[in-house]
Amino acid sequence: MHMTSQTARSVLHPTVTTTRTVVQSHRRGRHVRTQRGFSLIELGLALAVIALIAGGILKGRDMLANARLQNVVSQLGQMEMAITSFETRYGALPGDMRTASTAFGALTSEANGNGNDRIDTAAEAARAFQTLGLAQQVAGQFDGVAPSGNTCPATTCPQTATGGRLMFMTGGQPAGTGSFRALLAPVGQLDPRQLAELDRKIDDGRANTGRFQILANAPEACLSGGNWNMGGTLDTCTGALLVQ
Repeated sequence: MHMTSQTARSVLHPTVTTTRTVVQSHRRGRHVRTQRGFSLIELGLALAVIALIAGGILKGRDMLANARLQNVVSQLGQMEMAITSFETRYGALPGDMRTASTAFGALTSEANGNGNDRIDTAAEAARAFQTLGLAQQVAGQFDGVAPSGNTCPATTCPQTATGGRLMFMTGGQPAGTGSFRALLAPVGQLDPRQLAELDRKIDDGRANTGRFQILANAPEACLSGGNWNMGGTLDTCTGALLVQ
């Protein structure tokens, strides 16, 4: 009987043919398995991981924003202490000092304030940071140039952690009552919700009472029912610390 070479190999080596068949079947089976879709469990796990990542990003962003607001609170507190220290040393408020040009040789008589125990003119507001810097009560040196409206360059006013500026406000009054000799405000890059959070960290959380208040000439969009507009997005609202 005539046998082909393949038949002969099968007879002589039966295990080889069997093994090939098993391997080929295994490969075909593996190929079929790799083409199947994700199960509901796998999709659920993937969505859960994505949700955790997204939640972590949002939480991290909220924590960063809260840290910046806390930094602004610290800046206001440090500035208030610097004002007190300056007054103890020189007997006058920074910017309002009648003898600033005598105390600080680098200044001319134009840097002298009116001595009324208030920082209440644009010139005094600018000179306040300049004399605080010269007295080494705050970090940095400032040029003393009077700002225009609610804008102030970095050469004149310190920058806040939120990207705005610290300014002494002279063109408005607080919405509520309370004694003060200066209004120190973090101006710019803060919406009503953020200002309300600052208010809670510093004071009572209400826009028109306490030591941190909205200015009386603030846009209507900053308020809701006489308090901070928690849904407002306007970033030109201004709240000020009443320096006593």
